[in-house]
Amino acid sequence: MATLDESAAVRRLHDRLGFGPRPGDLATGFAATATALLNPTPDAVPAPNLGAPVARPGKDAAARKQAAQALAQQELTLVGWWLDRMVTTIAPLAERLTWFWHGHFATSEQKVRSPQLMLRQNETFRQQGLGDFTRWPDR
Repeated sequence: MATLDESAAVRRLHDRLGFGPRPGDLATGFAATATALLNPTPDAVPAPNLGAPVARPGKDAAARKQAAQALAQQELTLVGWWLDRMVTTIAPLAERLTWFWHGHFATSEQKVRSPQLMLRQNETFRQQGLGDFTRWPDR
């Protein structure tokens, strides 16, 4: 079995617990990197302002088109915010697990059709994704 040098091991940590190293991350030692990644400082990134949920229009074609455009803009705002957050976060493990849980539960905007609900789910995954799964609630 091949052994990794310190820099390769640090890179592996960043790849597995985040989205890869940022400039300067490979200069940090393995122990310090592991500690920083596993004990993240929460980001104070404000949620995007999506506005009010888009009302479902009736049969009027113009109203349906306007509602579809408004919904598409909210979706684009939410996706852009999350991608930016994943790239710039100081807590990549929380974002990596948010992404994991999002994929695990197979939710998507095409199914939910509410950017506001998707944002709440995203925030819940971020807050609870690193939870303690060793204890089960009393039944």
